[in-house]
Amino acid sequence: MVGQALRLSSKVLDVGCGRDFVMAQFLTRVAGEVHGIDPTADPHVFDCGAVLKRGTADSLPYDDATFDAVISRCVLEHLEHPAAVFNEFNRVLRPGGHVVFLTPGKWDYVSIVAAILPNRLHGSLIKALEGRNEEDTFPTYYHANSARQIRRIAKQTDFRVEALRYYNHYPYLLTFSPLLCRLGILYDQVITNVRGLNCLQASILGTLRKEDPTPVERIAGPNSLEGRTILCFASGYDAPPTSKHHVMHLLAERNVVLWVNYHASRAPSASGSDMLYAAKKLAQVVGGLKQQRRNLYTLTPLVAPLPSSATARRLNRGLLVAQIRRALAKVRRGPLQVWSFTPDIAYLLDAFPAEKVLYYCVDDFASFTGYDREQVLRDEADLCRRADLVITTSRALQEAKKPLNPNTILVPHGVDYEHFSKAVTNNLPVPEDMQGIPHPILGFFGLIRDWVDLDLLAEVAQRRPDWHIVLLGDADSNVNLSAYRDIPNMHFLGRRPYASLPAYCKCFDVGLIPFKINELTKAVNPIKLREYLAAGLPVVSTPLPEVKVYEASVHLADTVDAFVAAVESALRPGRIHGALSASVACDMWPGRVNLICRRIRATTSGLKPAEGGASNCTATDAADSNP
Repeated sequence: MVGQALRLSSKVLDVGCGRDFVMAQFLTRVAGEVHGIDPTADPHVFDCGAVLKRGTADSLPYDDATFDAVISRCVLEHLEHPAAVFNEFNRVLRPGGHVVFLTPGKWDYVSIVAAILPNRLHGSLIKALEGRNEEDTFPTYYHANSARQIRRIAKQTDFRVEALRYYNHYPYLLTFSPLLCRLGILYDQVITNVRGLNCLQASILGTLRKEDPTPVERIAGPNSLEGRTILCFASGYDAPPTSKHHVMHLLAERNVVLWVNYHASRAPSASGSDMLYAAKKLAQVVGGLKQQRRNLYTLTPLVAPLPSSATARRLNRGLLVAQIRRALAKVRRGPLQVWSFTPDIAYLLDAFPAEKVLYYCVDDFASFTGYDREQVLRDEADLCRRADLVITTSRALQEAKKPLNPNTILVPHGVDYEHFSKAVTNNLPVPEDMQGIPHPILGFFGLIRDWVDLDLLAEVAQRRPDWHIVLLGDADSNVNLSAYRDIPNMHFLGRRPYASLPAYCKCFDVGLIPFKINELTKAVNPIKLREYLAAGLPVVSTPLPEVKVYEASVHLADTVDAFVAAVESALRPGRIHGALSASVACDMWPGRVNLICRRIRATTSGLKPAEGGASNCTATDAADSNP
């Protein structure tokens, strides 16, 4: 089966290949590129060219659609949550790719004995029978070791079963007793030749195929979550659209979404912007439950924005639970799921029993200015441990959360491609406030917060007065723009409607991501990166780790001199806007949501108990940022 699934040009991954990768020589003779991964392996490149990495099957360290085939031998029996692993196989396979596996049958007598014996005894028993090191023996679960189990998991994870074949092998584990060995051979002959007993055979050899997507699914994929009520904790719905808006809008197509505007992270300052923000929130509180679109409702609950007060935290819990329960009574249809884009709501989970809890982590919240770092880290750790699935949008966030919850996956931001690609494909009018600004125009849109390096932009503007830097977005109260407004070629136009952004992008010559490099931004995956590219814009950015992934399409610069040189390079003739736009055409939000839905569906149900009682209430409103 392995040979049938491979071609000389194939790229193959051997999952659970062992520390010695014994199949490397064979695979390199029948495939073009060979990789292996095993939790006991030391990273190594063999003389035959095979590449060995250390890692686990539930979080494969490879990009999407990398391999033509995934093979595994004696691995499935060790998977506690096989659907999550099959989802990983699906993710790293190209359309039409195969999974080829060999695994013990669930009802083989060896498997039955292994299932009965405590896992702690397996190591010493295998060492006695086979001479294998105890550290190379792993727990067994047998959750994907019958034809019925495999067919169910394949259907759940979008594979087609091409072949499933039971077969027997010599009873080598019984060779210590000639009588038992003969009885084993006789038993194998009986179950092989008697119809209906094949499920008792020793092993299953199978092939699964990742289906080729339909033209629509090739871009989006089917949203596999429906008929639920999703209780979403996030920052203000009225903020500029970010990941949470795109995700919840898609989920609301087939589910009811109750979006709770969570806004008690910090006590408001005496600044004008904070006072205006507080007044707006009070007006939303008075307005009560609002329907924003079909199946999507928002609730701005009354809370005391005093996160340092224990009394206020206790009061907030009572207020939040009562208000959310009243809203749910009006809109709920179907089972409840909790999706949180804020790190500090674990203390509410016991009040809202849910079939699934998902934490969608988009930022290093503890690094936001004005937040109690230690409190946020405690609250976030509690939520991670209690969640069924943790979504992270950058590799740094995944590495930080994985120790708290092994079911932590990386899902980079998507892009509203149809919207932003209008800058390439449509004849859009020039916005009125852009008509008097000469080219070249270096553009930025997003919130102007303390992570935006305005000093860098000011220096660039002063060195090149013929360049005009246009910034769209509201400035935070702690960002003083007065000194920058005096620079004649820096233009602060304020927040502009989301619908108008493609028209502004069409006026830009370069898209800018001028973020300072610090603990916060090292974990950022800027949503505007893919939006700029979808609009056909060359991008100049400071060297953020997640932007480096797109280094082929982005100009990186870490100093003023380098930034000027990068812009000059980006402005050179010969840019193909359509090619830049096409580079992110497969990164659309429906595809991201479909992946998340498959993963949350594959997780085991049940709310995990709190550790050490209820957490403190220190909600977040800085998540409006999503830099």
